[in-house]
Amino acid sequence: MLAFGISNHSAGSHAWALKRLEQEVPQLRYVPYDRRVGTAARDRIFREASSTWVMYVDSHVQLVPGALAALLEYIDTHPDSGDLIQVPLVSTDQRTVSTHWGPRWHGGMYGRWGTAPRGTDPGAPPFEIGMQGLGLFACRITAWPGLNPAFAGHGGEEGHLHEKFRRADHTTVCLPALRWMHRFNVPRGKKATSTWYQSLFNYLIGYDELGQSPDEAIAHFSTLVGEKAVRRAVDDYEAEKRNPFTAFDGITCINLDERPERWKAMQGRLSALGLRPERLHCLPAVATPANHHIGCALSHRRAIQQAHTDGLGSLLVLEDDVLFLPGATWVLRRTMTELTGRPWSLLYLGGADWGQTFPQTEGCRHLETVTGITTTHVGQSQRPSGRWTA
Repeated sequence: MLAFGISNHSAGSHAWALKRLEQEVPQLRYVPYDRRVGTAARDRIFREASSTWVMYVDSHVQLVPGALAALLEYIDTHPDSGDLIQVPLVSTDQRTVSTHWGPRWHGGMYGRWGTAPRGTDPGAPPFEIGMQGLGLFACRITAWPGLNPAFAGHGGEEGHLHEKFRRADHTTVCLPALRWMHRFNVPRGKKATSTWYQSLFNYLIGYDELGQSPDEAIAHFSTLVGEKAVRRAVDDYEAEKRNPFTAFDGITCINLDERPERWKAMQGRLSALGLRPERLHCLPAVATPANHHIGCALSHRRAIQQAHTDGLGSLLVLEDDVLFLPGATWVLRRTMTELTGRPWSLLYLGGADWGQTFPQTEGCRHLETVTGITTTHVGQSQRPSGRWTA
């Protein structure tokens, strides 16, 4: 059995200890990962795994003795199952067994712990539930529906993931013998926080993905922080949806480690275009002092490789000295519209402004078909003609 750990805080104070485990535990692989922090990082587990089944375990989860054996027995008897296998949470005093989450809002979260009496007996057979927390779960890799790459921080996944399984004609199953306990009281540094604003965004993203109404979420968050604040957040979300830069599944900026001020400046320029920090990823550039063109090519290759591993359908790559001229958003919006329904693999955003002229793409006003482009400053500038190149 191969085990591996995904660390979404590889620069944290505990990262060295996790990395050390890789050297001490046979068949353990440590995977540092910072592109998606929070709930969406779970998706990387399924991108890295080569097995048929995956069991996901949060870092604060402790398995009750015999739990893993119960899962292996279930897999042996249901080898082709496409269901999501979930498990009861046992309280630290071992008096309460929470078998599922009920579909109710509480404290900025959709779902509250509930107990089905038949699930309190570890010897009971599996049974269907609607949803459960995702601290521990298992499923076949081929059944995994993925998590939206726009998710950031925590919140929005419970209920959403379970609905995706249902729409794929699968169910969520509670396996009573696969039990676990929370262990939150571990020594650690500053605890990561997830704001109500960020959580609400996740819920809105999830509802949009599945074509569901966000009214319940909006009403619930309004009781927590007030209607005015929530309305402002919803307006921000709607504006972000209209932003053409969010058409890309990921946005990566290539930046040399010794030039952090350039990444900070880029964050400011992207923020001015209406992009939240959570949608941006800084990729350390490959330093090749003898020939920076080599490092540039290797950095872009690494960005594409990461996007492929993450299963992203599209990626916008920027170098850290990119400047956006007035009208860039206007042109990109129309460019993306012209690309709709048109096969394409590479889009240069203003990268051909060296005096060359190219034929206009058939049926387009803003796209030109180019050859021989060498620059990779994607999105660096807008062409004077108001056209970008594909």
